[in-house]
Parts: sequence; structure tokens; C-alpha cells
Amino acid sequence: MKLKRALALFLTVALMAAGLAACGGSNAETTAAPAGTEAAAETTTAAAPETTAIETEAEAEETTAVTKAAPAAASEDVGKWTIYEYEANGNKVSHDMLVTAGMGDTYLELYEDGTGKLNLFQSLLDITWKPGEITVYGTSKYTYEIDGDTLNMDMQGVYYTMVREGSDGSAGSGVSSGSSTGAKDASGEPYINDGTIEGVYRLWNMMGMSLSEWAEIMGCSLEQAADSMRVEIVDEKTARVSFDTEEEMQEVGLSMDGDQITLSVEDETLGGTLKDGILTLDIEGEQVILARLTDAAFAGGGASAALADKGEAAVWNGQYTKFVGDDDSARNTDDKFTLELYEDGTGVHHRDDLDINVTWELDGDKFTMKETFMGMNIDYTGTMKGDELSIFNGDPEDDFTCEYVYLKEGGSSSASSGSASSGSSASSGSSAPAGVPGGDGLMSEEEVQKGYVWMNKVAKDIFHTTYEELAEHFGVEGKFDKEEYSEHMKVNKRYYFWISKEDKNHFIYVNFEEDDPDGAPGVYTVSGFNSSGFSASEAEAKYLDEVKAEATEADKAAAANMAMKDFSVDIHPFAHDEVTLSVSAQIPESGWAYDEKKDHLVENEDVNTFGAGFIQFKLDQDVEKFDFYKDKFENYQEIEDRDFDGVTFKGRTYKNIGYEWTEYIAQIDDERALSIGIVRVDISEGTVGDKILNSIKLK
Repeated sequence: MKLKRALALFLTVALMAAGLAACGGSNAETTAAPAGTEAAAETTTAAAPETTAIETEAEAEETTAVTKAAPAAASEDVGKWTIYEYEANGNKVSHDMLVTAGMGDTYLELYEDGTGKLNLFQSLLDITWKPGEITVYGTSKYTYEIDGDTLNMDMQGVYYTMVREGSDGSAGSGVSSGSSTGAKDASGEPYINDGTIEGVYRLWNMMGMSLSEWAEIMGCSLEQAADSMRVEIVDEKTARVSFDTEEEMQEVGLSMDGDQITLSVEDETLGGTLKDGILTLDIEGEQVILARLTDAAFAGGGASAALADKGEAAVWNGQYTKFVGDDDSARNTDDKFTLELYEDGTGVHHRDDLDINVTWELDGDKFTMKETFMGMNIDYTGTMKGDELSIFNGDPEDDFTCEYVYLKEGGSSSASSGSASSGSSASSGSSAPAGVPGGDGLMSEEEVQKGYVWMNKVAKDIFHTTYEELAEHFGVEGKFDKEEYSEHMKVNKRYYFWISKEDKNHFIYVNFEEDDPDGAPGVYTVSGFNSSGFSASEAEAKYLDEVKAEATEADKAAAANMAMKDFSVDIHPFAHDEVTLSVSAQIPESGWAYDEKKDHLVENEDVNTFGAGFIQFKLDQDVEKFDFYKDKFENYQEIEDRDFDGVTFKGRTYKNIGYEWTEYIAQIDDERALSIGIVRVDISEGTVGDKILNSIKLK
């Protein structure tokens, strides 16, 4: 672990969040886990920052449409501008700190046609622009000024100083440095102060913000906010740290001189004080306070007020999106989107792989809604009539305003909104051109619903699944709808239906994109999918267990004659490379890979594949170390012991940091204890996962 990098990243994110919150941050709880947890990551349309994001057709066409309407750009503004400094809430983040945190590649690129890209902390956004102003998400406008080779951008009080690519990079900041916000005195708050030092210190005060304020900014519970930074003092020479709610504690050195405390890894150090039960750390000039918090610290408040206080939630499932000026009655969206509206006037909009807090009002059938996300407010207007909701994120008379159309879960749609297709209903699909595969797409209602459940919840790598593989799984060729070349996305696309024989308005609509046309022309893989006409949640409740069982049987059949190869790896306890355990096994010749950074044997050839299952090997000094977070385990159950290479391992299952774990632990000898953790890999008897575990050897 690189201590300075982790610290810089943590503080940069903190400063960014604090600054954006000052522009109008959220104050309602999201119903999904915070970004970065497994719960938030698993969505229908895959797309975490480390994977290829799926862009909706509507977004692509919106950009194209706006491009045509964009004004002529000033030639001196055109070019790529790379971040030099960043300031939020009076706190400045230097260029060196941004680079250390891995965020030095933030840039703004302005094209001559009035479009561009904003790579904002590793999230690439499409923009339009005119001299002195950029527009993000079609509605959020931000101003900038250019002075020579320096561009100063104001994002509602959050300031970016950028330099033109190719310049010498010696631009001035163009913004005032402000003053740091000092940490408030945390004395008298509910934490342990008993004269001892051992224990886990959790975040209590961030740069003058209380735990409640920090949770409010981050849009998470008080406990999750507290866990965003943890320091465990093991003894007077050893500590463990974590700067992420998901990250395991990593061992660091510890030295104390009176009230002064220093944490160290290799040649990196972090200083502070430990006094009266309060651990105060100085991170890049900012004070962060941690304490051994008691239950009283989490009593009420924060962004996690009980959902019961919000009243009943009505769930509206997205049917399609379209542009006002579009001649078609509906325009398909690659991404599933839903809207949860609570009785108290709050809600959550799940779209574009985000969980965005909203407030809403209904006056007759007139519906208004405001999204608040990372300091940006987006207003919607529309109508709610019966079981249908239609909202616009702009002027309903503007051809380039996007309309979102929803059907209330359990409700019935009118003819105008019964389709998630690109034109109208599934019956409108056209014949496939010569050389393009296709059929009638007809399946039973049960097969359609089970097929959607399999794609959404069970398939191991749906976004690398080819058309041929999906058709083979369904047992029928899809009904071809259309094909096109997306100029915006520079990719060939095809669209197919799989349709219920009993009700043509019940179907799965799947979008495919051509993979690497130069290297594999004609190979189309799933890029997005959605359901229409039936309740996805009801289908899941009815069929998920059955679909999982069917997948297990298929896995067993494949495992019976699967070609295997030798695999081995040496693992070490953190910061103790002198202690080694060699783990070997038989793994499939293809389809699996090892991630050395995480000690994960991944059920995919690409270790960074989003949602892939894995087997984790973790070595420590004694088996008790694996119980450090046991009090946080959910649904903990002990299961039957399992033998690995003659050693009996204790088995257990639980949920932790969003993962459903199966774990086996054992003390190998006086210096080594091993944990074998399994996530999203089927290890029932006869499966591939079972074969791998049965073949494990230890040395």
C-alpha cells in the first residue's frame, strides 16, 4: 500500500465532496449502497468506472442532435486543457497531490464543432460548449475564462485551473487559495476515553464537518461515513489503516512519543496526536479526527434516516426514452432506469448507473421533480396519469429535450407506452437483412421471464455474451428489429426482441454492439437490455431460485469434461514477504485468470471484468485475524468443514461489504493461517468451482 497515494486520494475526494455539497448537496437517503460497494455496482447495464460504460441510444442521439445545433466555436478555445489545480470550499488541491492520488488526468477537451469531453476525476462526460461556457448532462452549465494558456473554470463554486496541452504547465492558479477549515473540538462526543489506546478509531470529524454532515455529503449512513477512514491501534508499535469502506485494514508501522503519533509504511509517514481518546491526523494540512465510537455516535441523523419515516414507496419502471422532436412514438434505452417515489416527497432515481436523490410534488396530474447529485440540480416537469408517468428534463417544446416514460410497477400501460423498443411494439420488428441472423423470437411467457432473470441476475458475464450464445441459451433466434452505425459511438449496433407467445407486449429487448470490427468483424456482444410488459421484480421473486438451479446443473455438465491446467501462486501476509504459502490447483484452460493485486482467482480471463466471481486467498499470522470484522458480518452461519490438502478448514457464510461470502479458514502452522473466500462462484458438488477447490494443494 502506498500511504501517500491513499491519503491524497482520500483527501482529494473529501475536498471535492465538501465543495460540491456547498453548491446544494443531497439531503435524502439513497436506497442502494454507496458507490463502490457491491450492491451499488450490480445493475442491469454493467458499468462501473473500471469497465466500459454503456451509453444509451438516447444519450448518443442527444449528443448528435445538439452537435448539429451547436454554435461556431472560438478557435482559440479549441484544444485539450489538463488540470493544474483544484479548489473547493476554500481548500486547494495541488497538482502534485492530484497526480499522487491518480487524478492528474482530469481534462477538458473542446472540439471545433461545439462538442467536447470532460474527464472529471476518471469519469468521461460528453459536453457541448460555446465561448465561456460548457454544458454537462444537457442542462448543467458552467463558466470558464481563458488567460493565455490558462483556463479557469467555475463549477458552481468549485474551481478548476487547467493549462493548455503543449504549454509549459507553469500556469498560475487564477483562484484564491482561501484558508483551511480547522477541525472542531470533538470532546464530549460519544466515544471511548478510558485511558487505553488499543482499538479501532473511526472517522468522527472531517475538516471541521461532523460525522452527520459528512454522511449527508456522501449520501450514506453514519456507520458507512465513519468507516470511510479507520485506524486500528494494535499495540504501541503496530497499527492498521483503511481509507475505503470496502478496503481491508492494511498493516503499518506505529511510533509514539507522548501525545505525538506517527504512522509509517516504508519511507512514508503520517503524523498526528492521540490525546484523551481522540486521534487527530494532519493530512496535507487538513485535520481529520478519529475516535473509538460507541453506539451513541450513530443514534439518528445522517443521510440514513429510517425509510419508514418516508412512507410507502411507489416504484416506476422506465419503459423508454425519446426526444420531443423524434418522429418515432418511442425510443429504446440501453440502460434500465427506475424511479422510487416516497410519500414524504423524496425519492431515488436509478439511471445511468447512478442512484440520484430527488424531491417531487404532484398537483392534480402535473408532476415536478428535482434531482440533486454532486452539487448539480436538474429539474423535471411532466404528468402522472394513472399508472403512467412522463417527465421532461428541459423544455417540453424543445426538440432536443429528452422525455422519460415510466409504468408504475404492477400497473398496466396504454398503447402509447407499452413498448421499450425503438419504434412501437415487439411485433414491429423487421426481417433481418441477408447475412444477419434472426428468427421469430417467440418463447413461452415463463421462458421470457426466466430469460430476463438469468440475464439480469445469474449470467456470469452477460456483456461479453455474443448474439449466437444468447440465442443458443434461449433456444430460439431473436426477432431482428434494426441495425445501424452509431456515428457518435463509432460502432455498429443491432437490436433484437425475444417475445412471449402468450402476450406480444411482454418481451426482452437486447442491444448488441460489434466487438473490435478489425479483429473480429461480425461478432456482436450484448451492450444493454431491458424488459417490457411484465414486472422484473415479480419475475425475480418467482424464478430466481429455479434459474440459479438450472445454471448450476449446466455448470456441472460443462465441468464434467472440462480441460484443466496447473495453477500456482505464492501468497504473503501484508508487509511480511518473508512468510510464504504456495497454493496450487487445477483451473480451466480458459475462462479464468489471477489478479495478483487482490490475490483473487477470477472467473473471467479479464480480471477487471465487472461483477465476475472470484476465489480469494488471504494469508495472516493467526486465524483470529480473519475475525476482526466478525461483528459486522450479516447473516452469519457456520457451515460444514472442508478439507484442503489434508488440513481441516472451518466453514462459514456471511455478508460483508456488499459481498455474499463463503469462507474457509484454518491455522496452517505457528506462523501461517489461511482464508479461502469465495464470492459469486458456484461451488456446489460437481461444478467447476468445486473441482478447483478439491484440487487445492498447500506448501
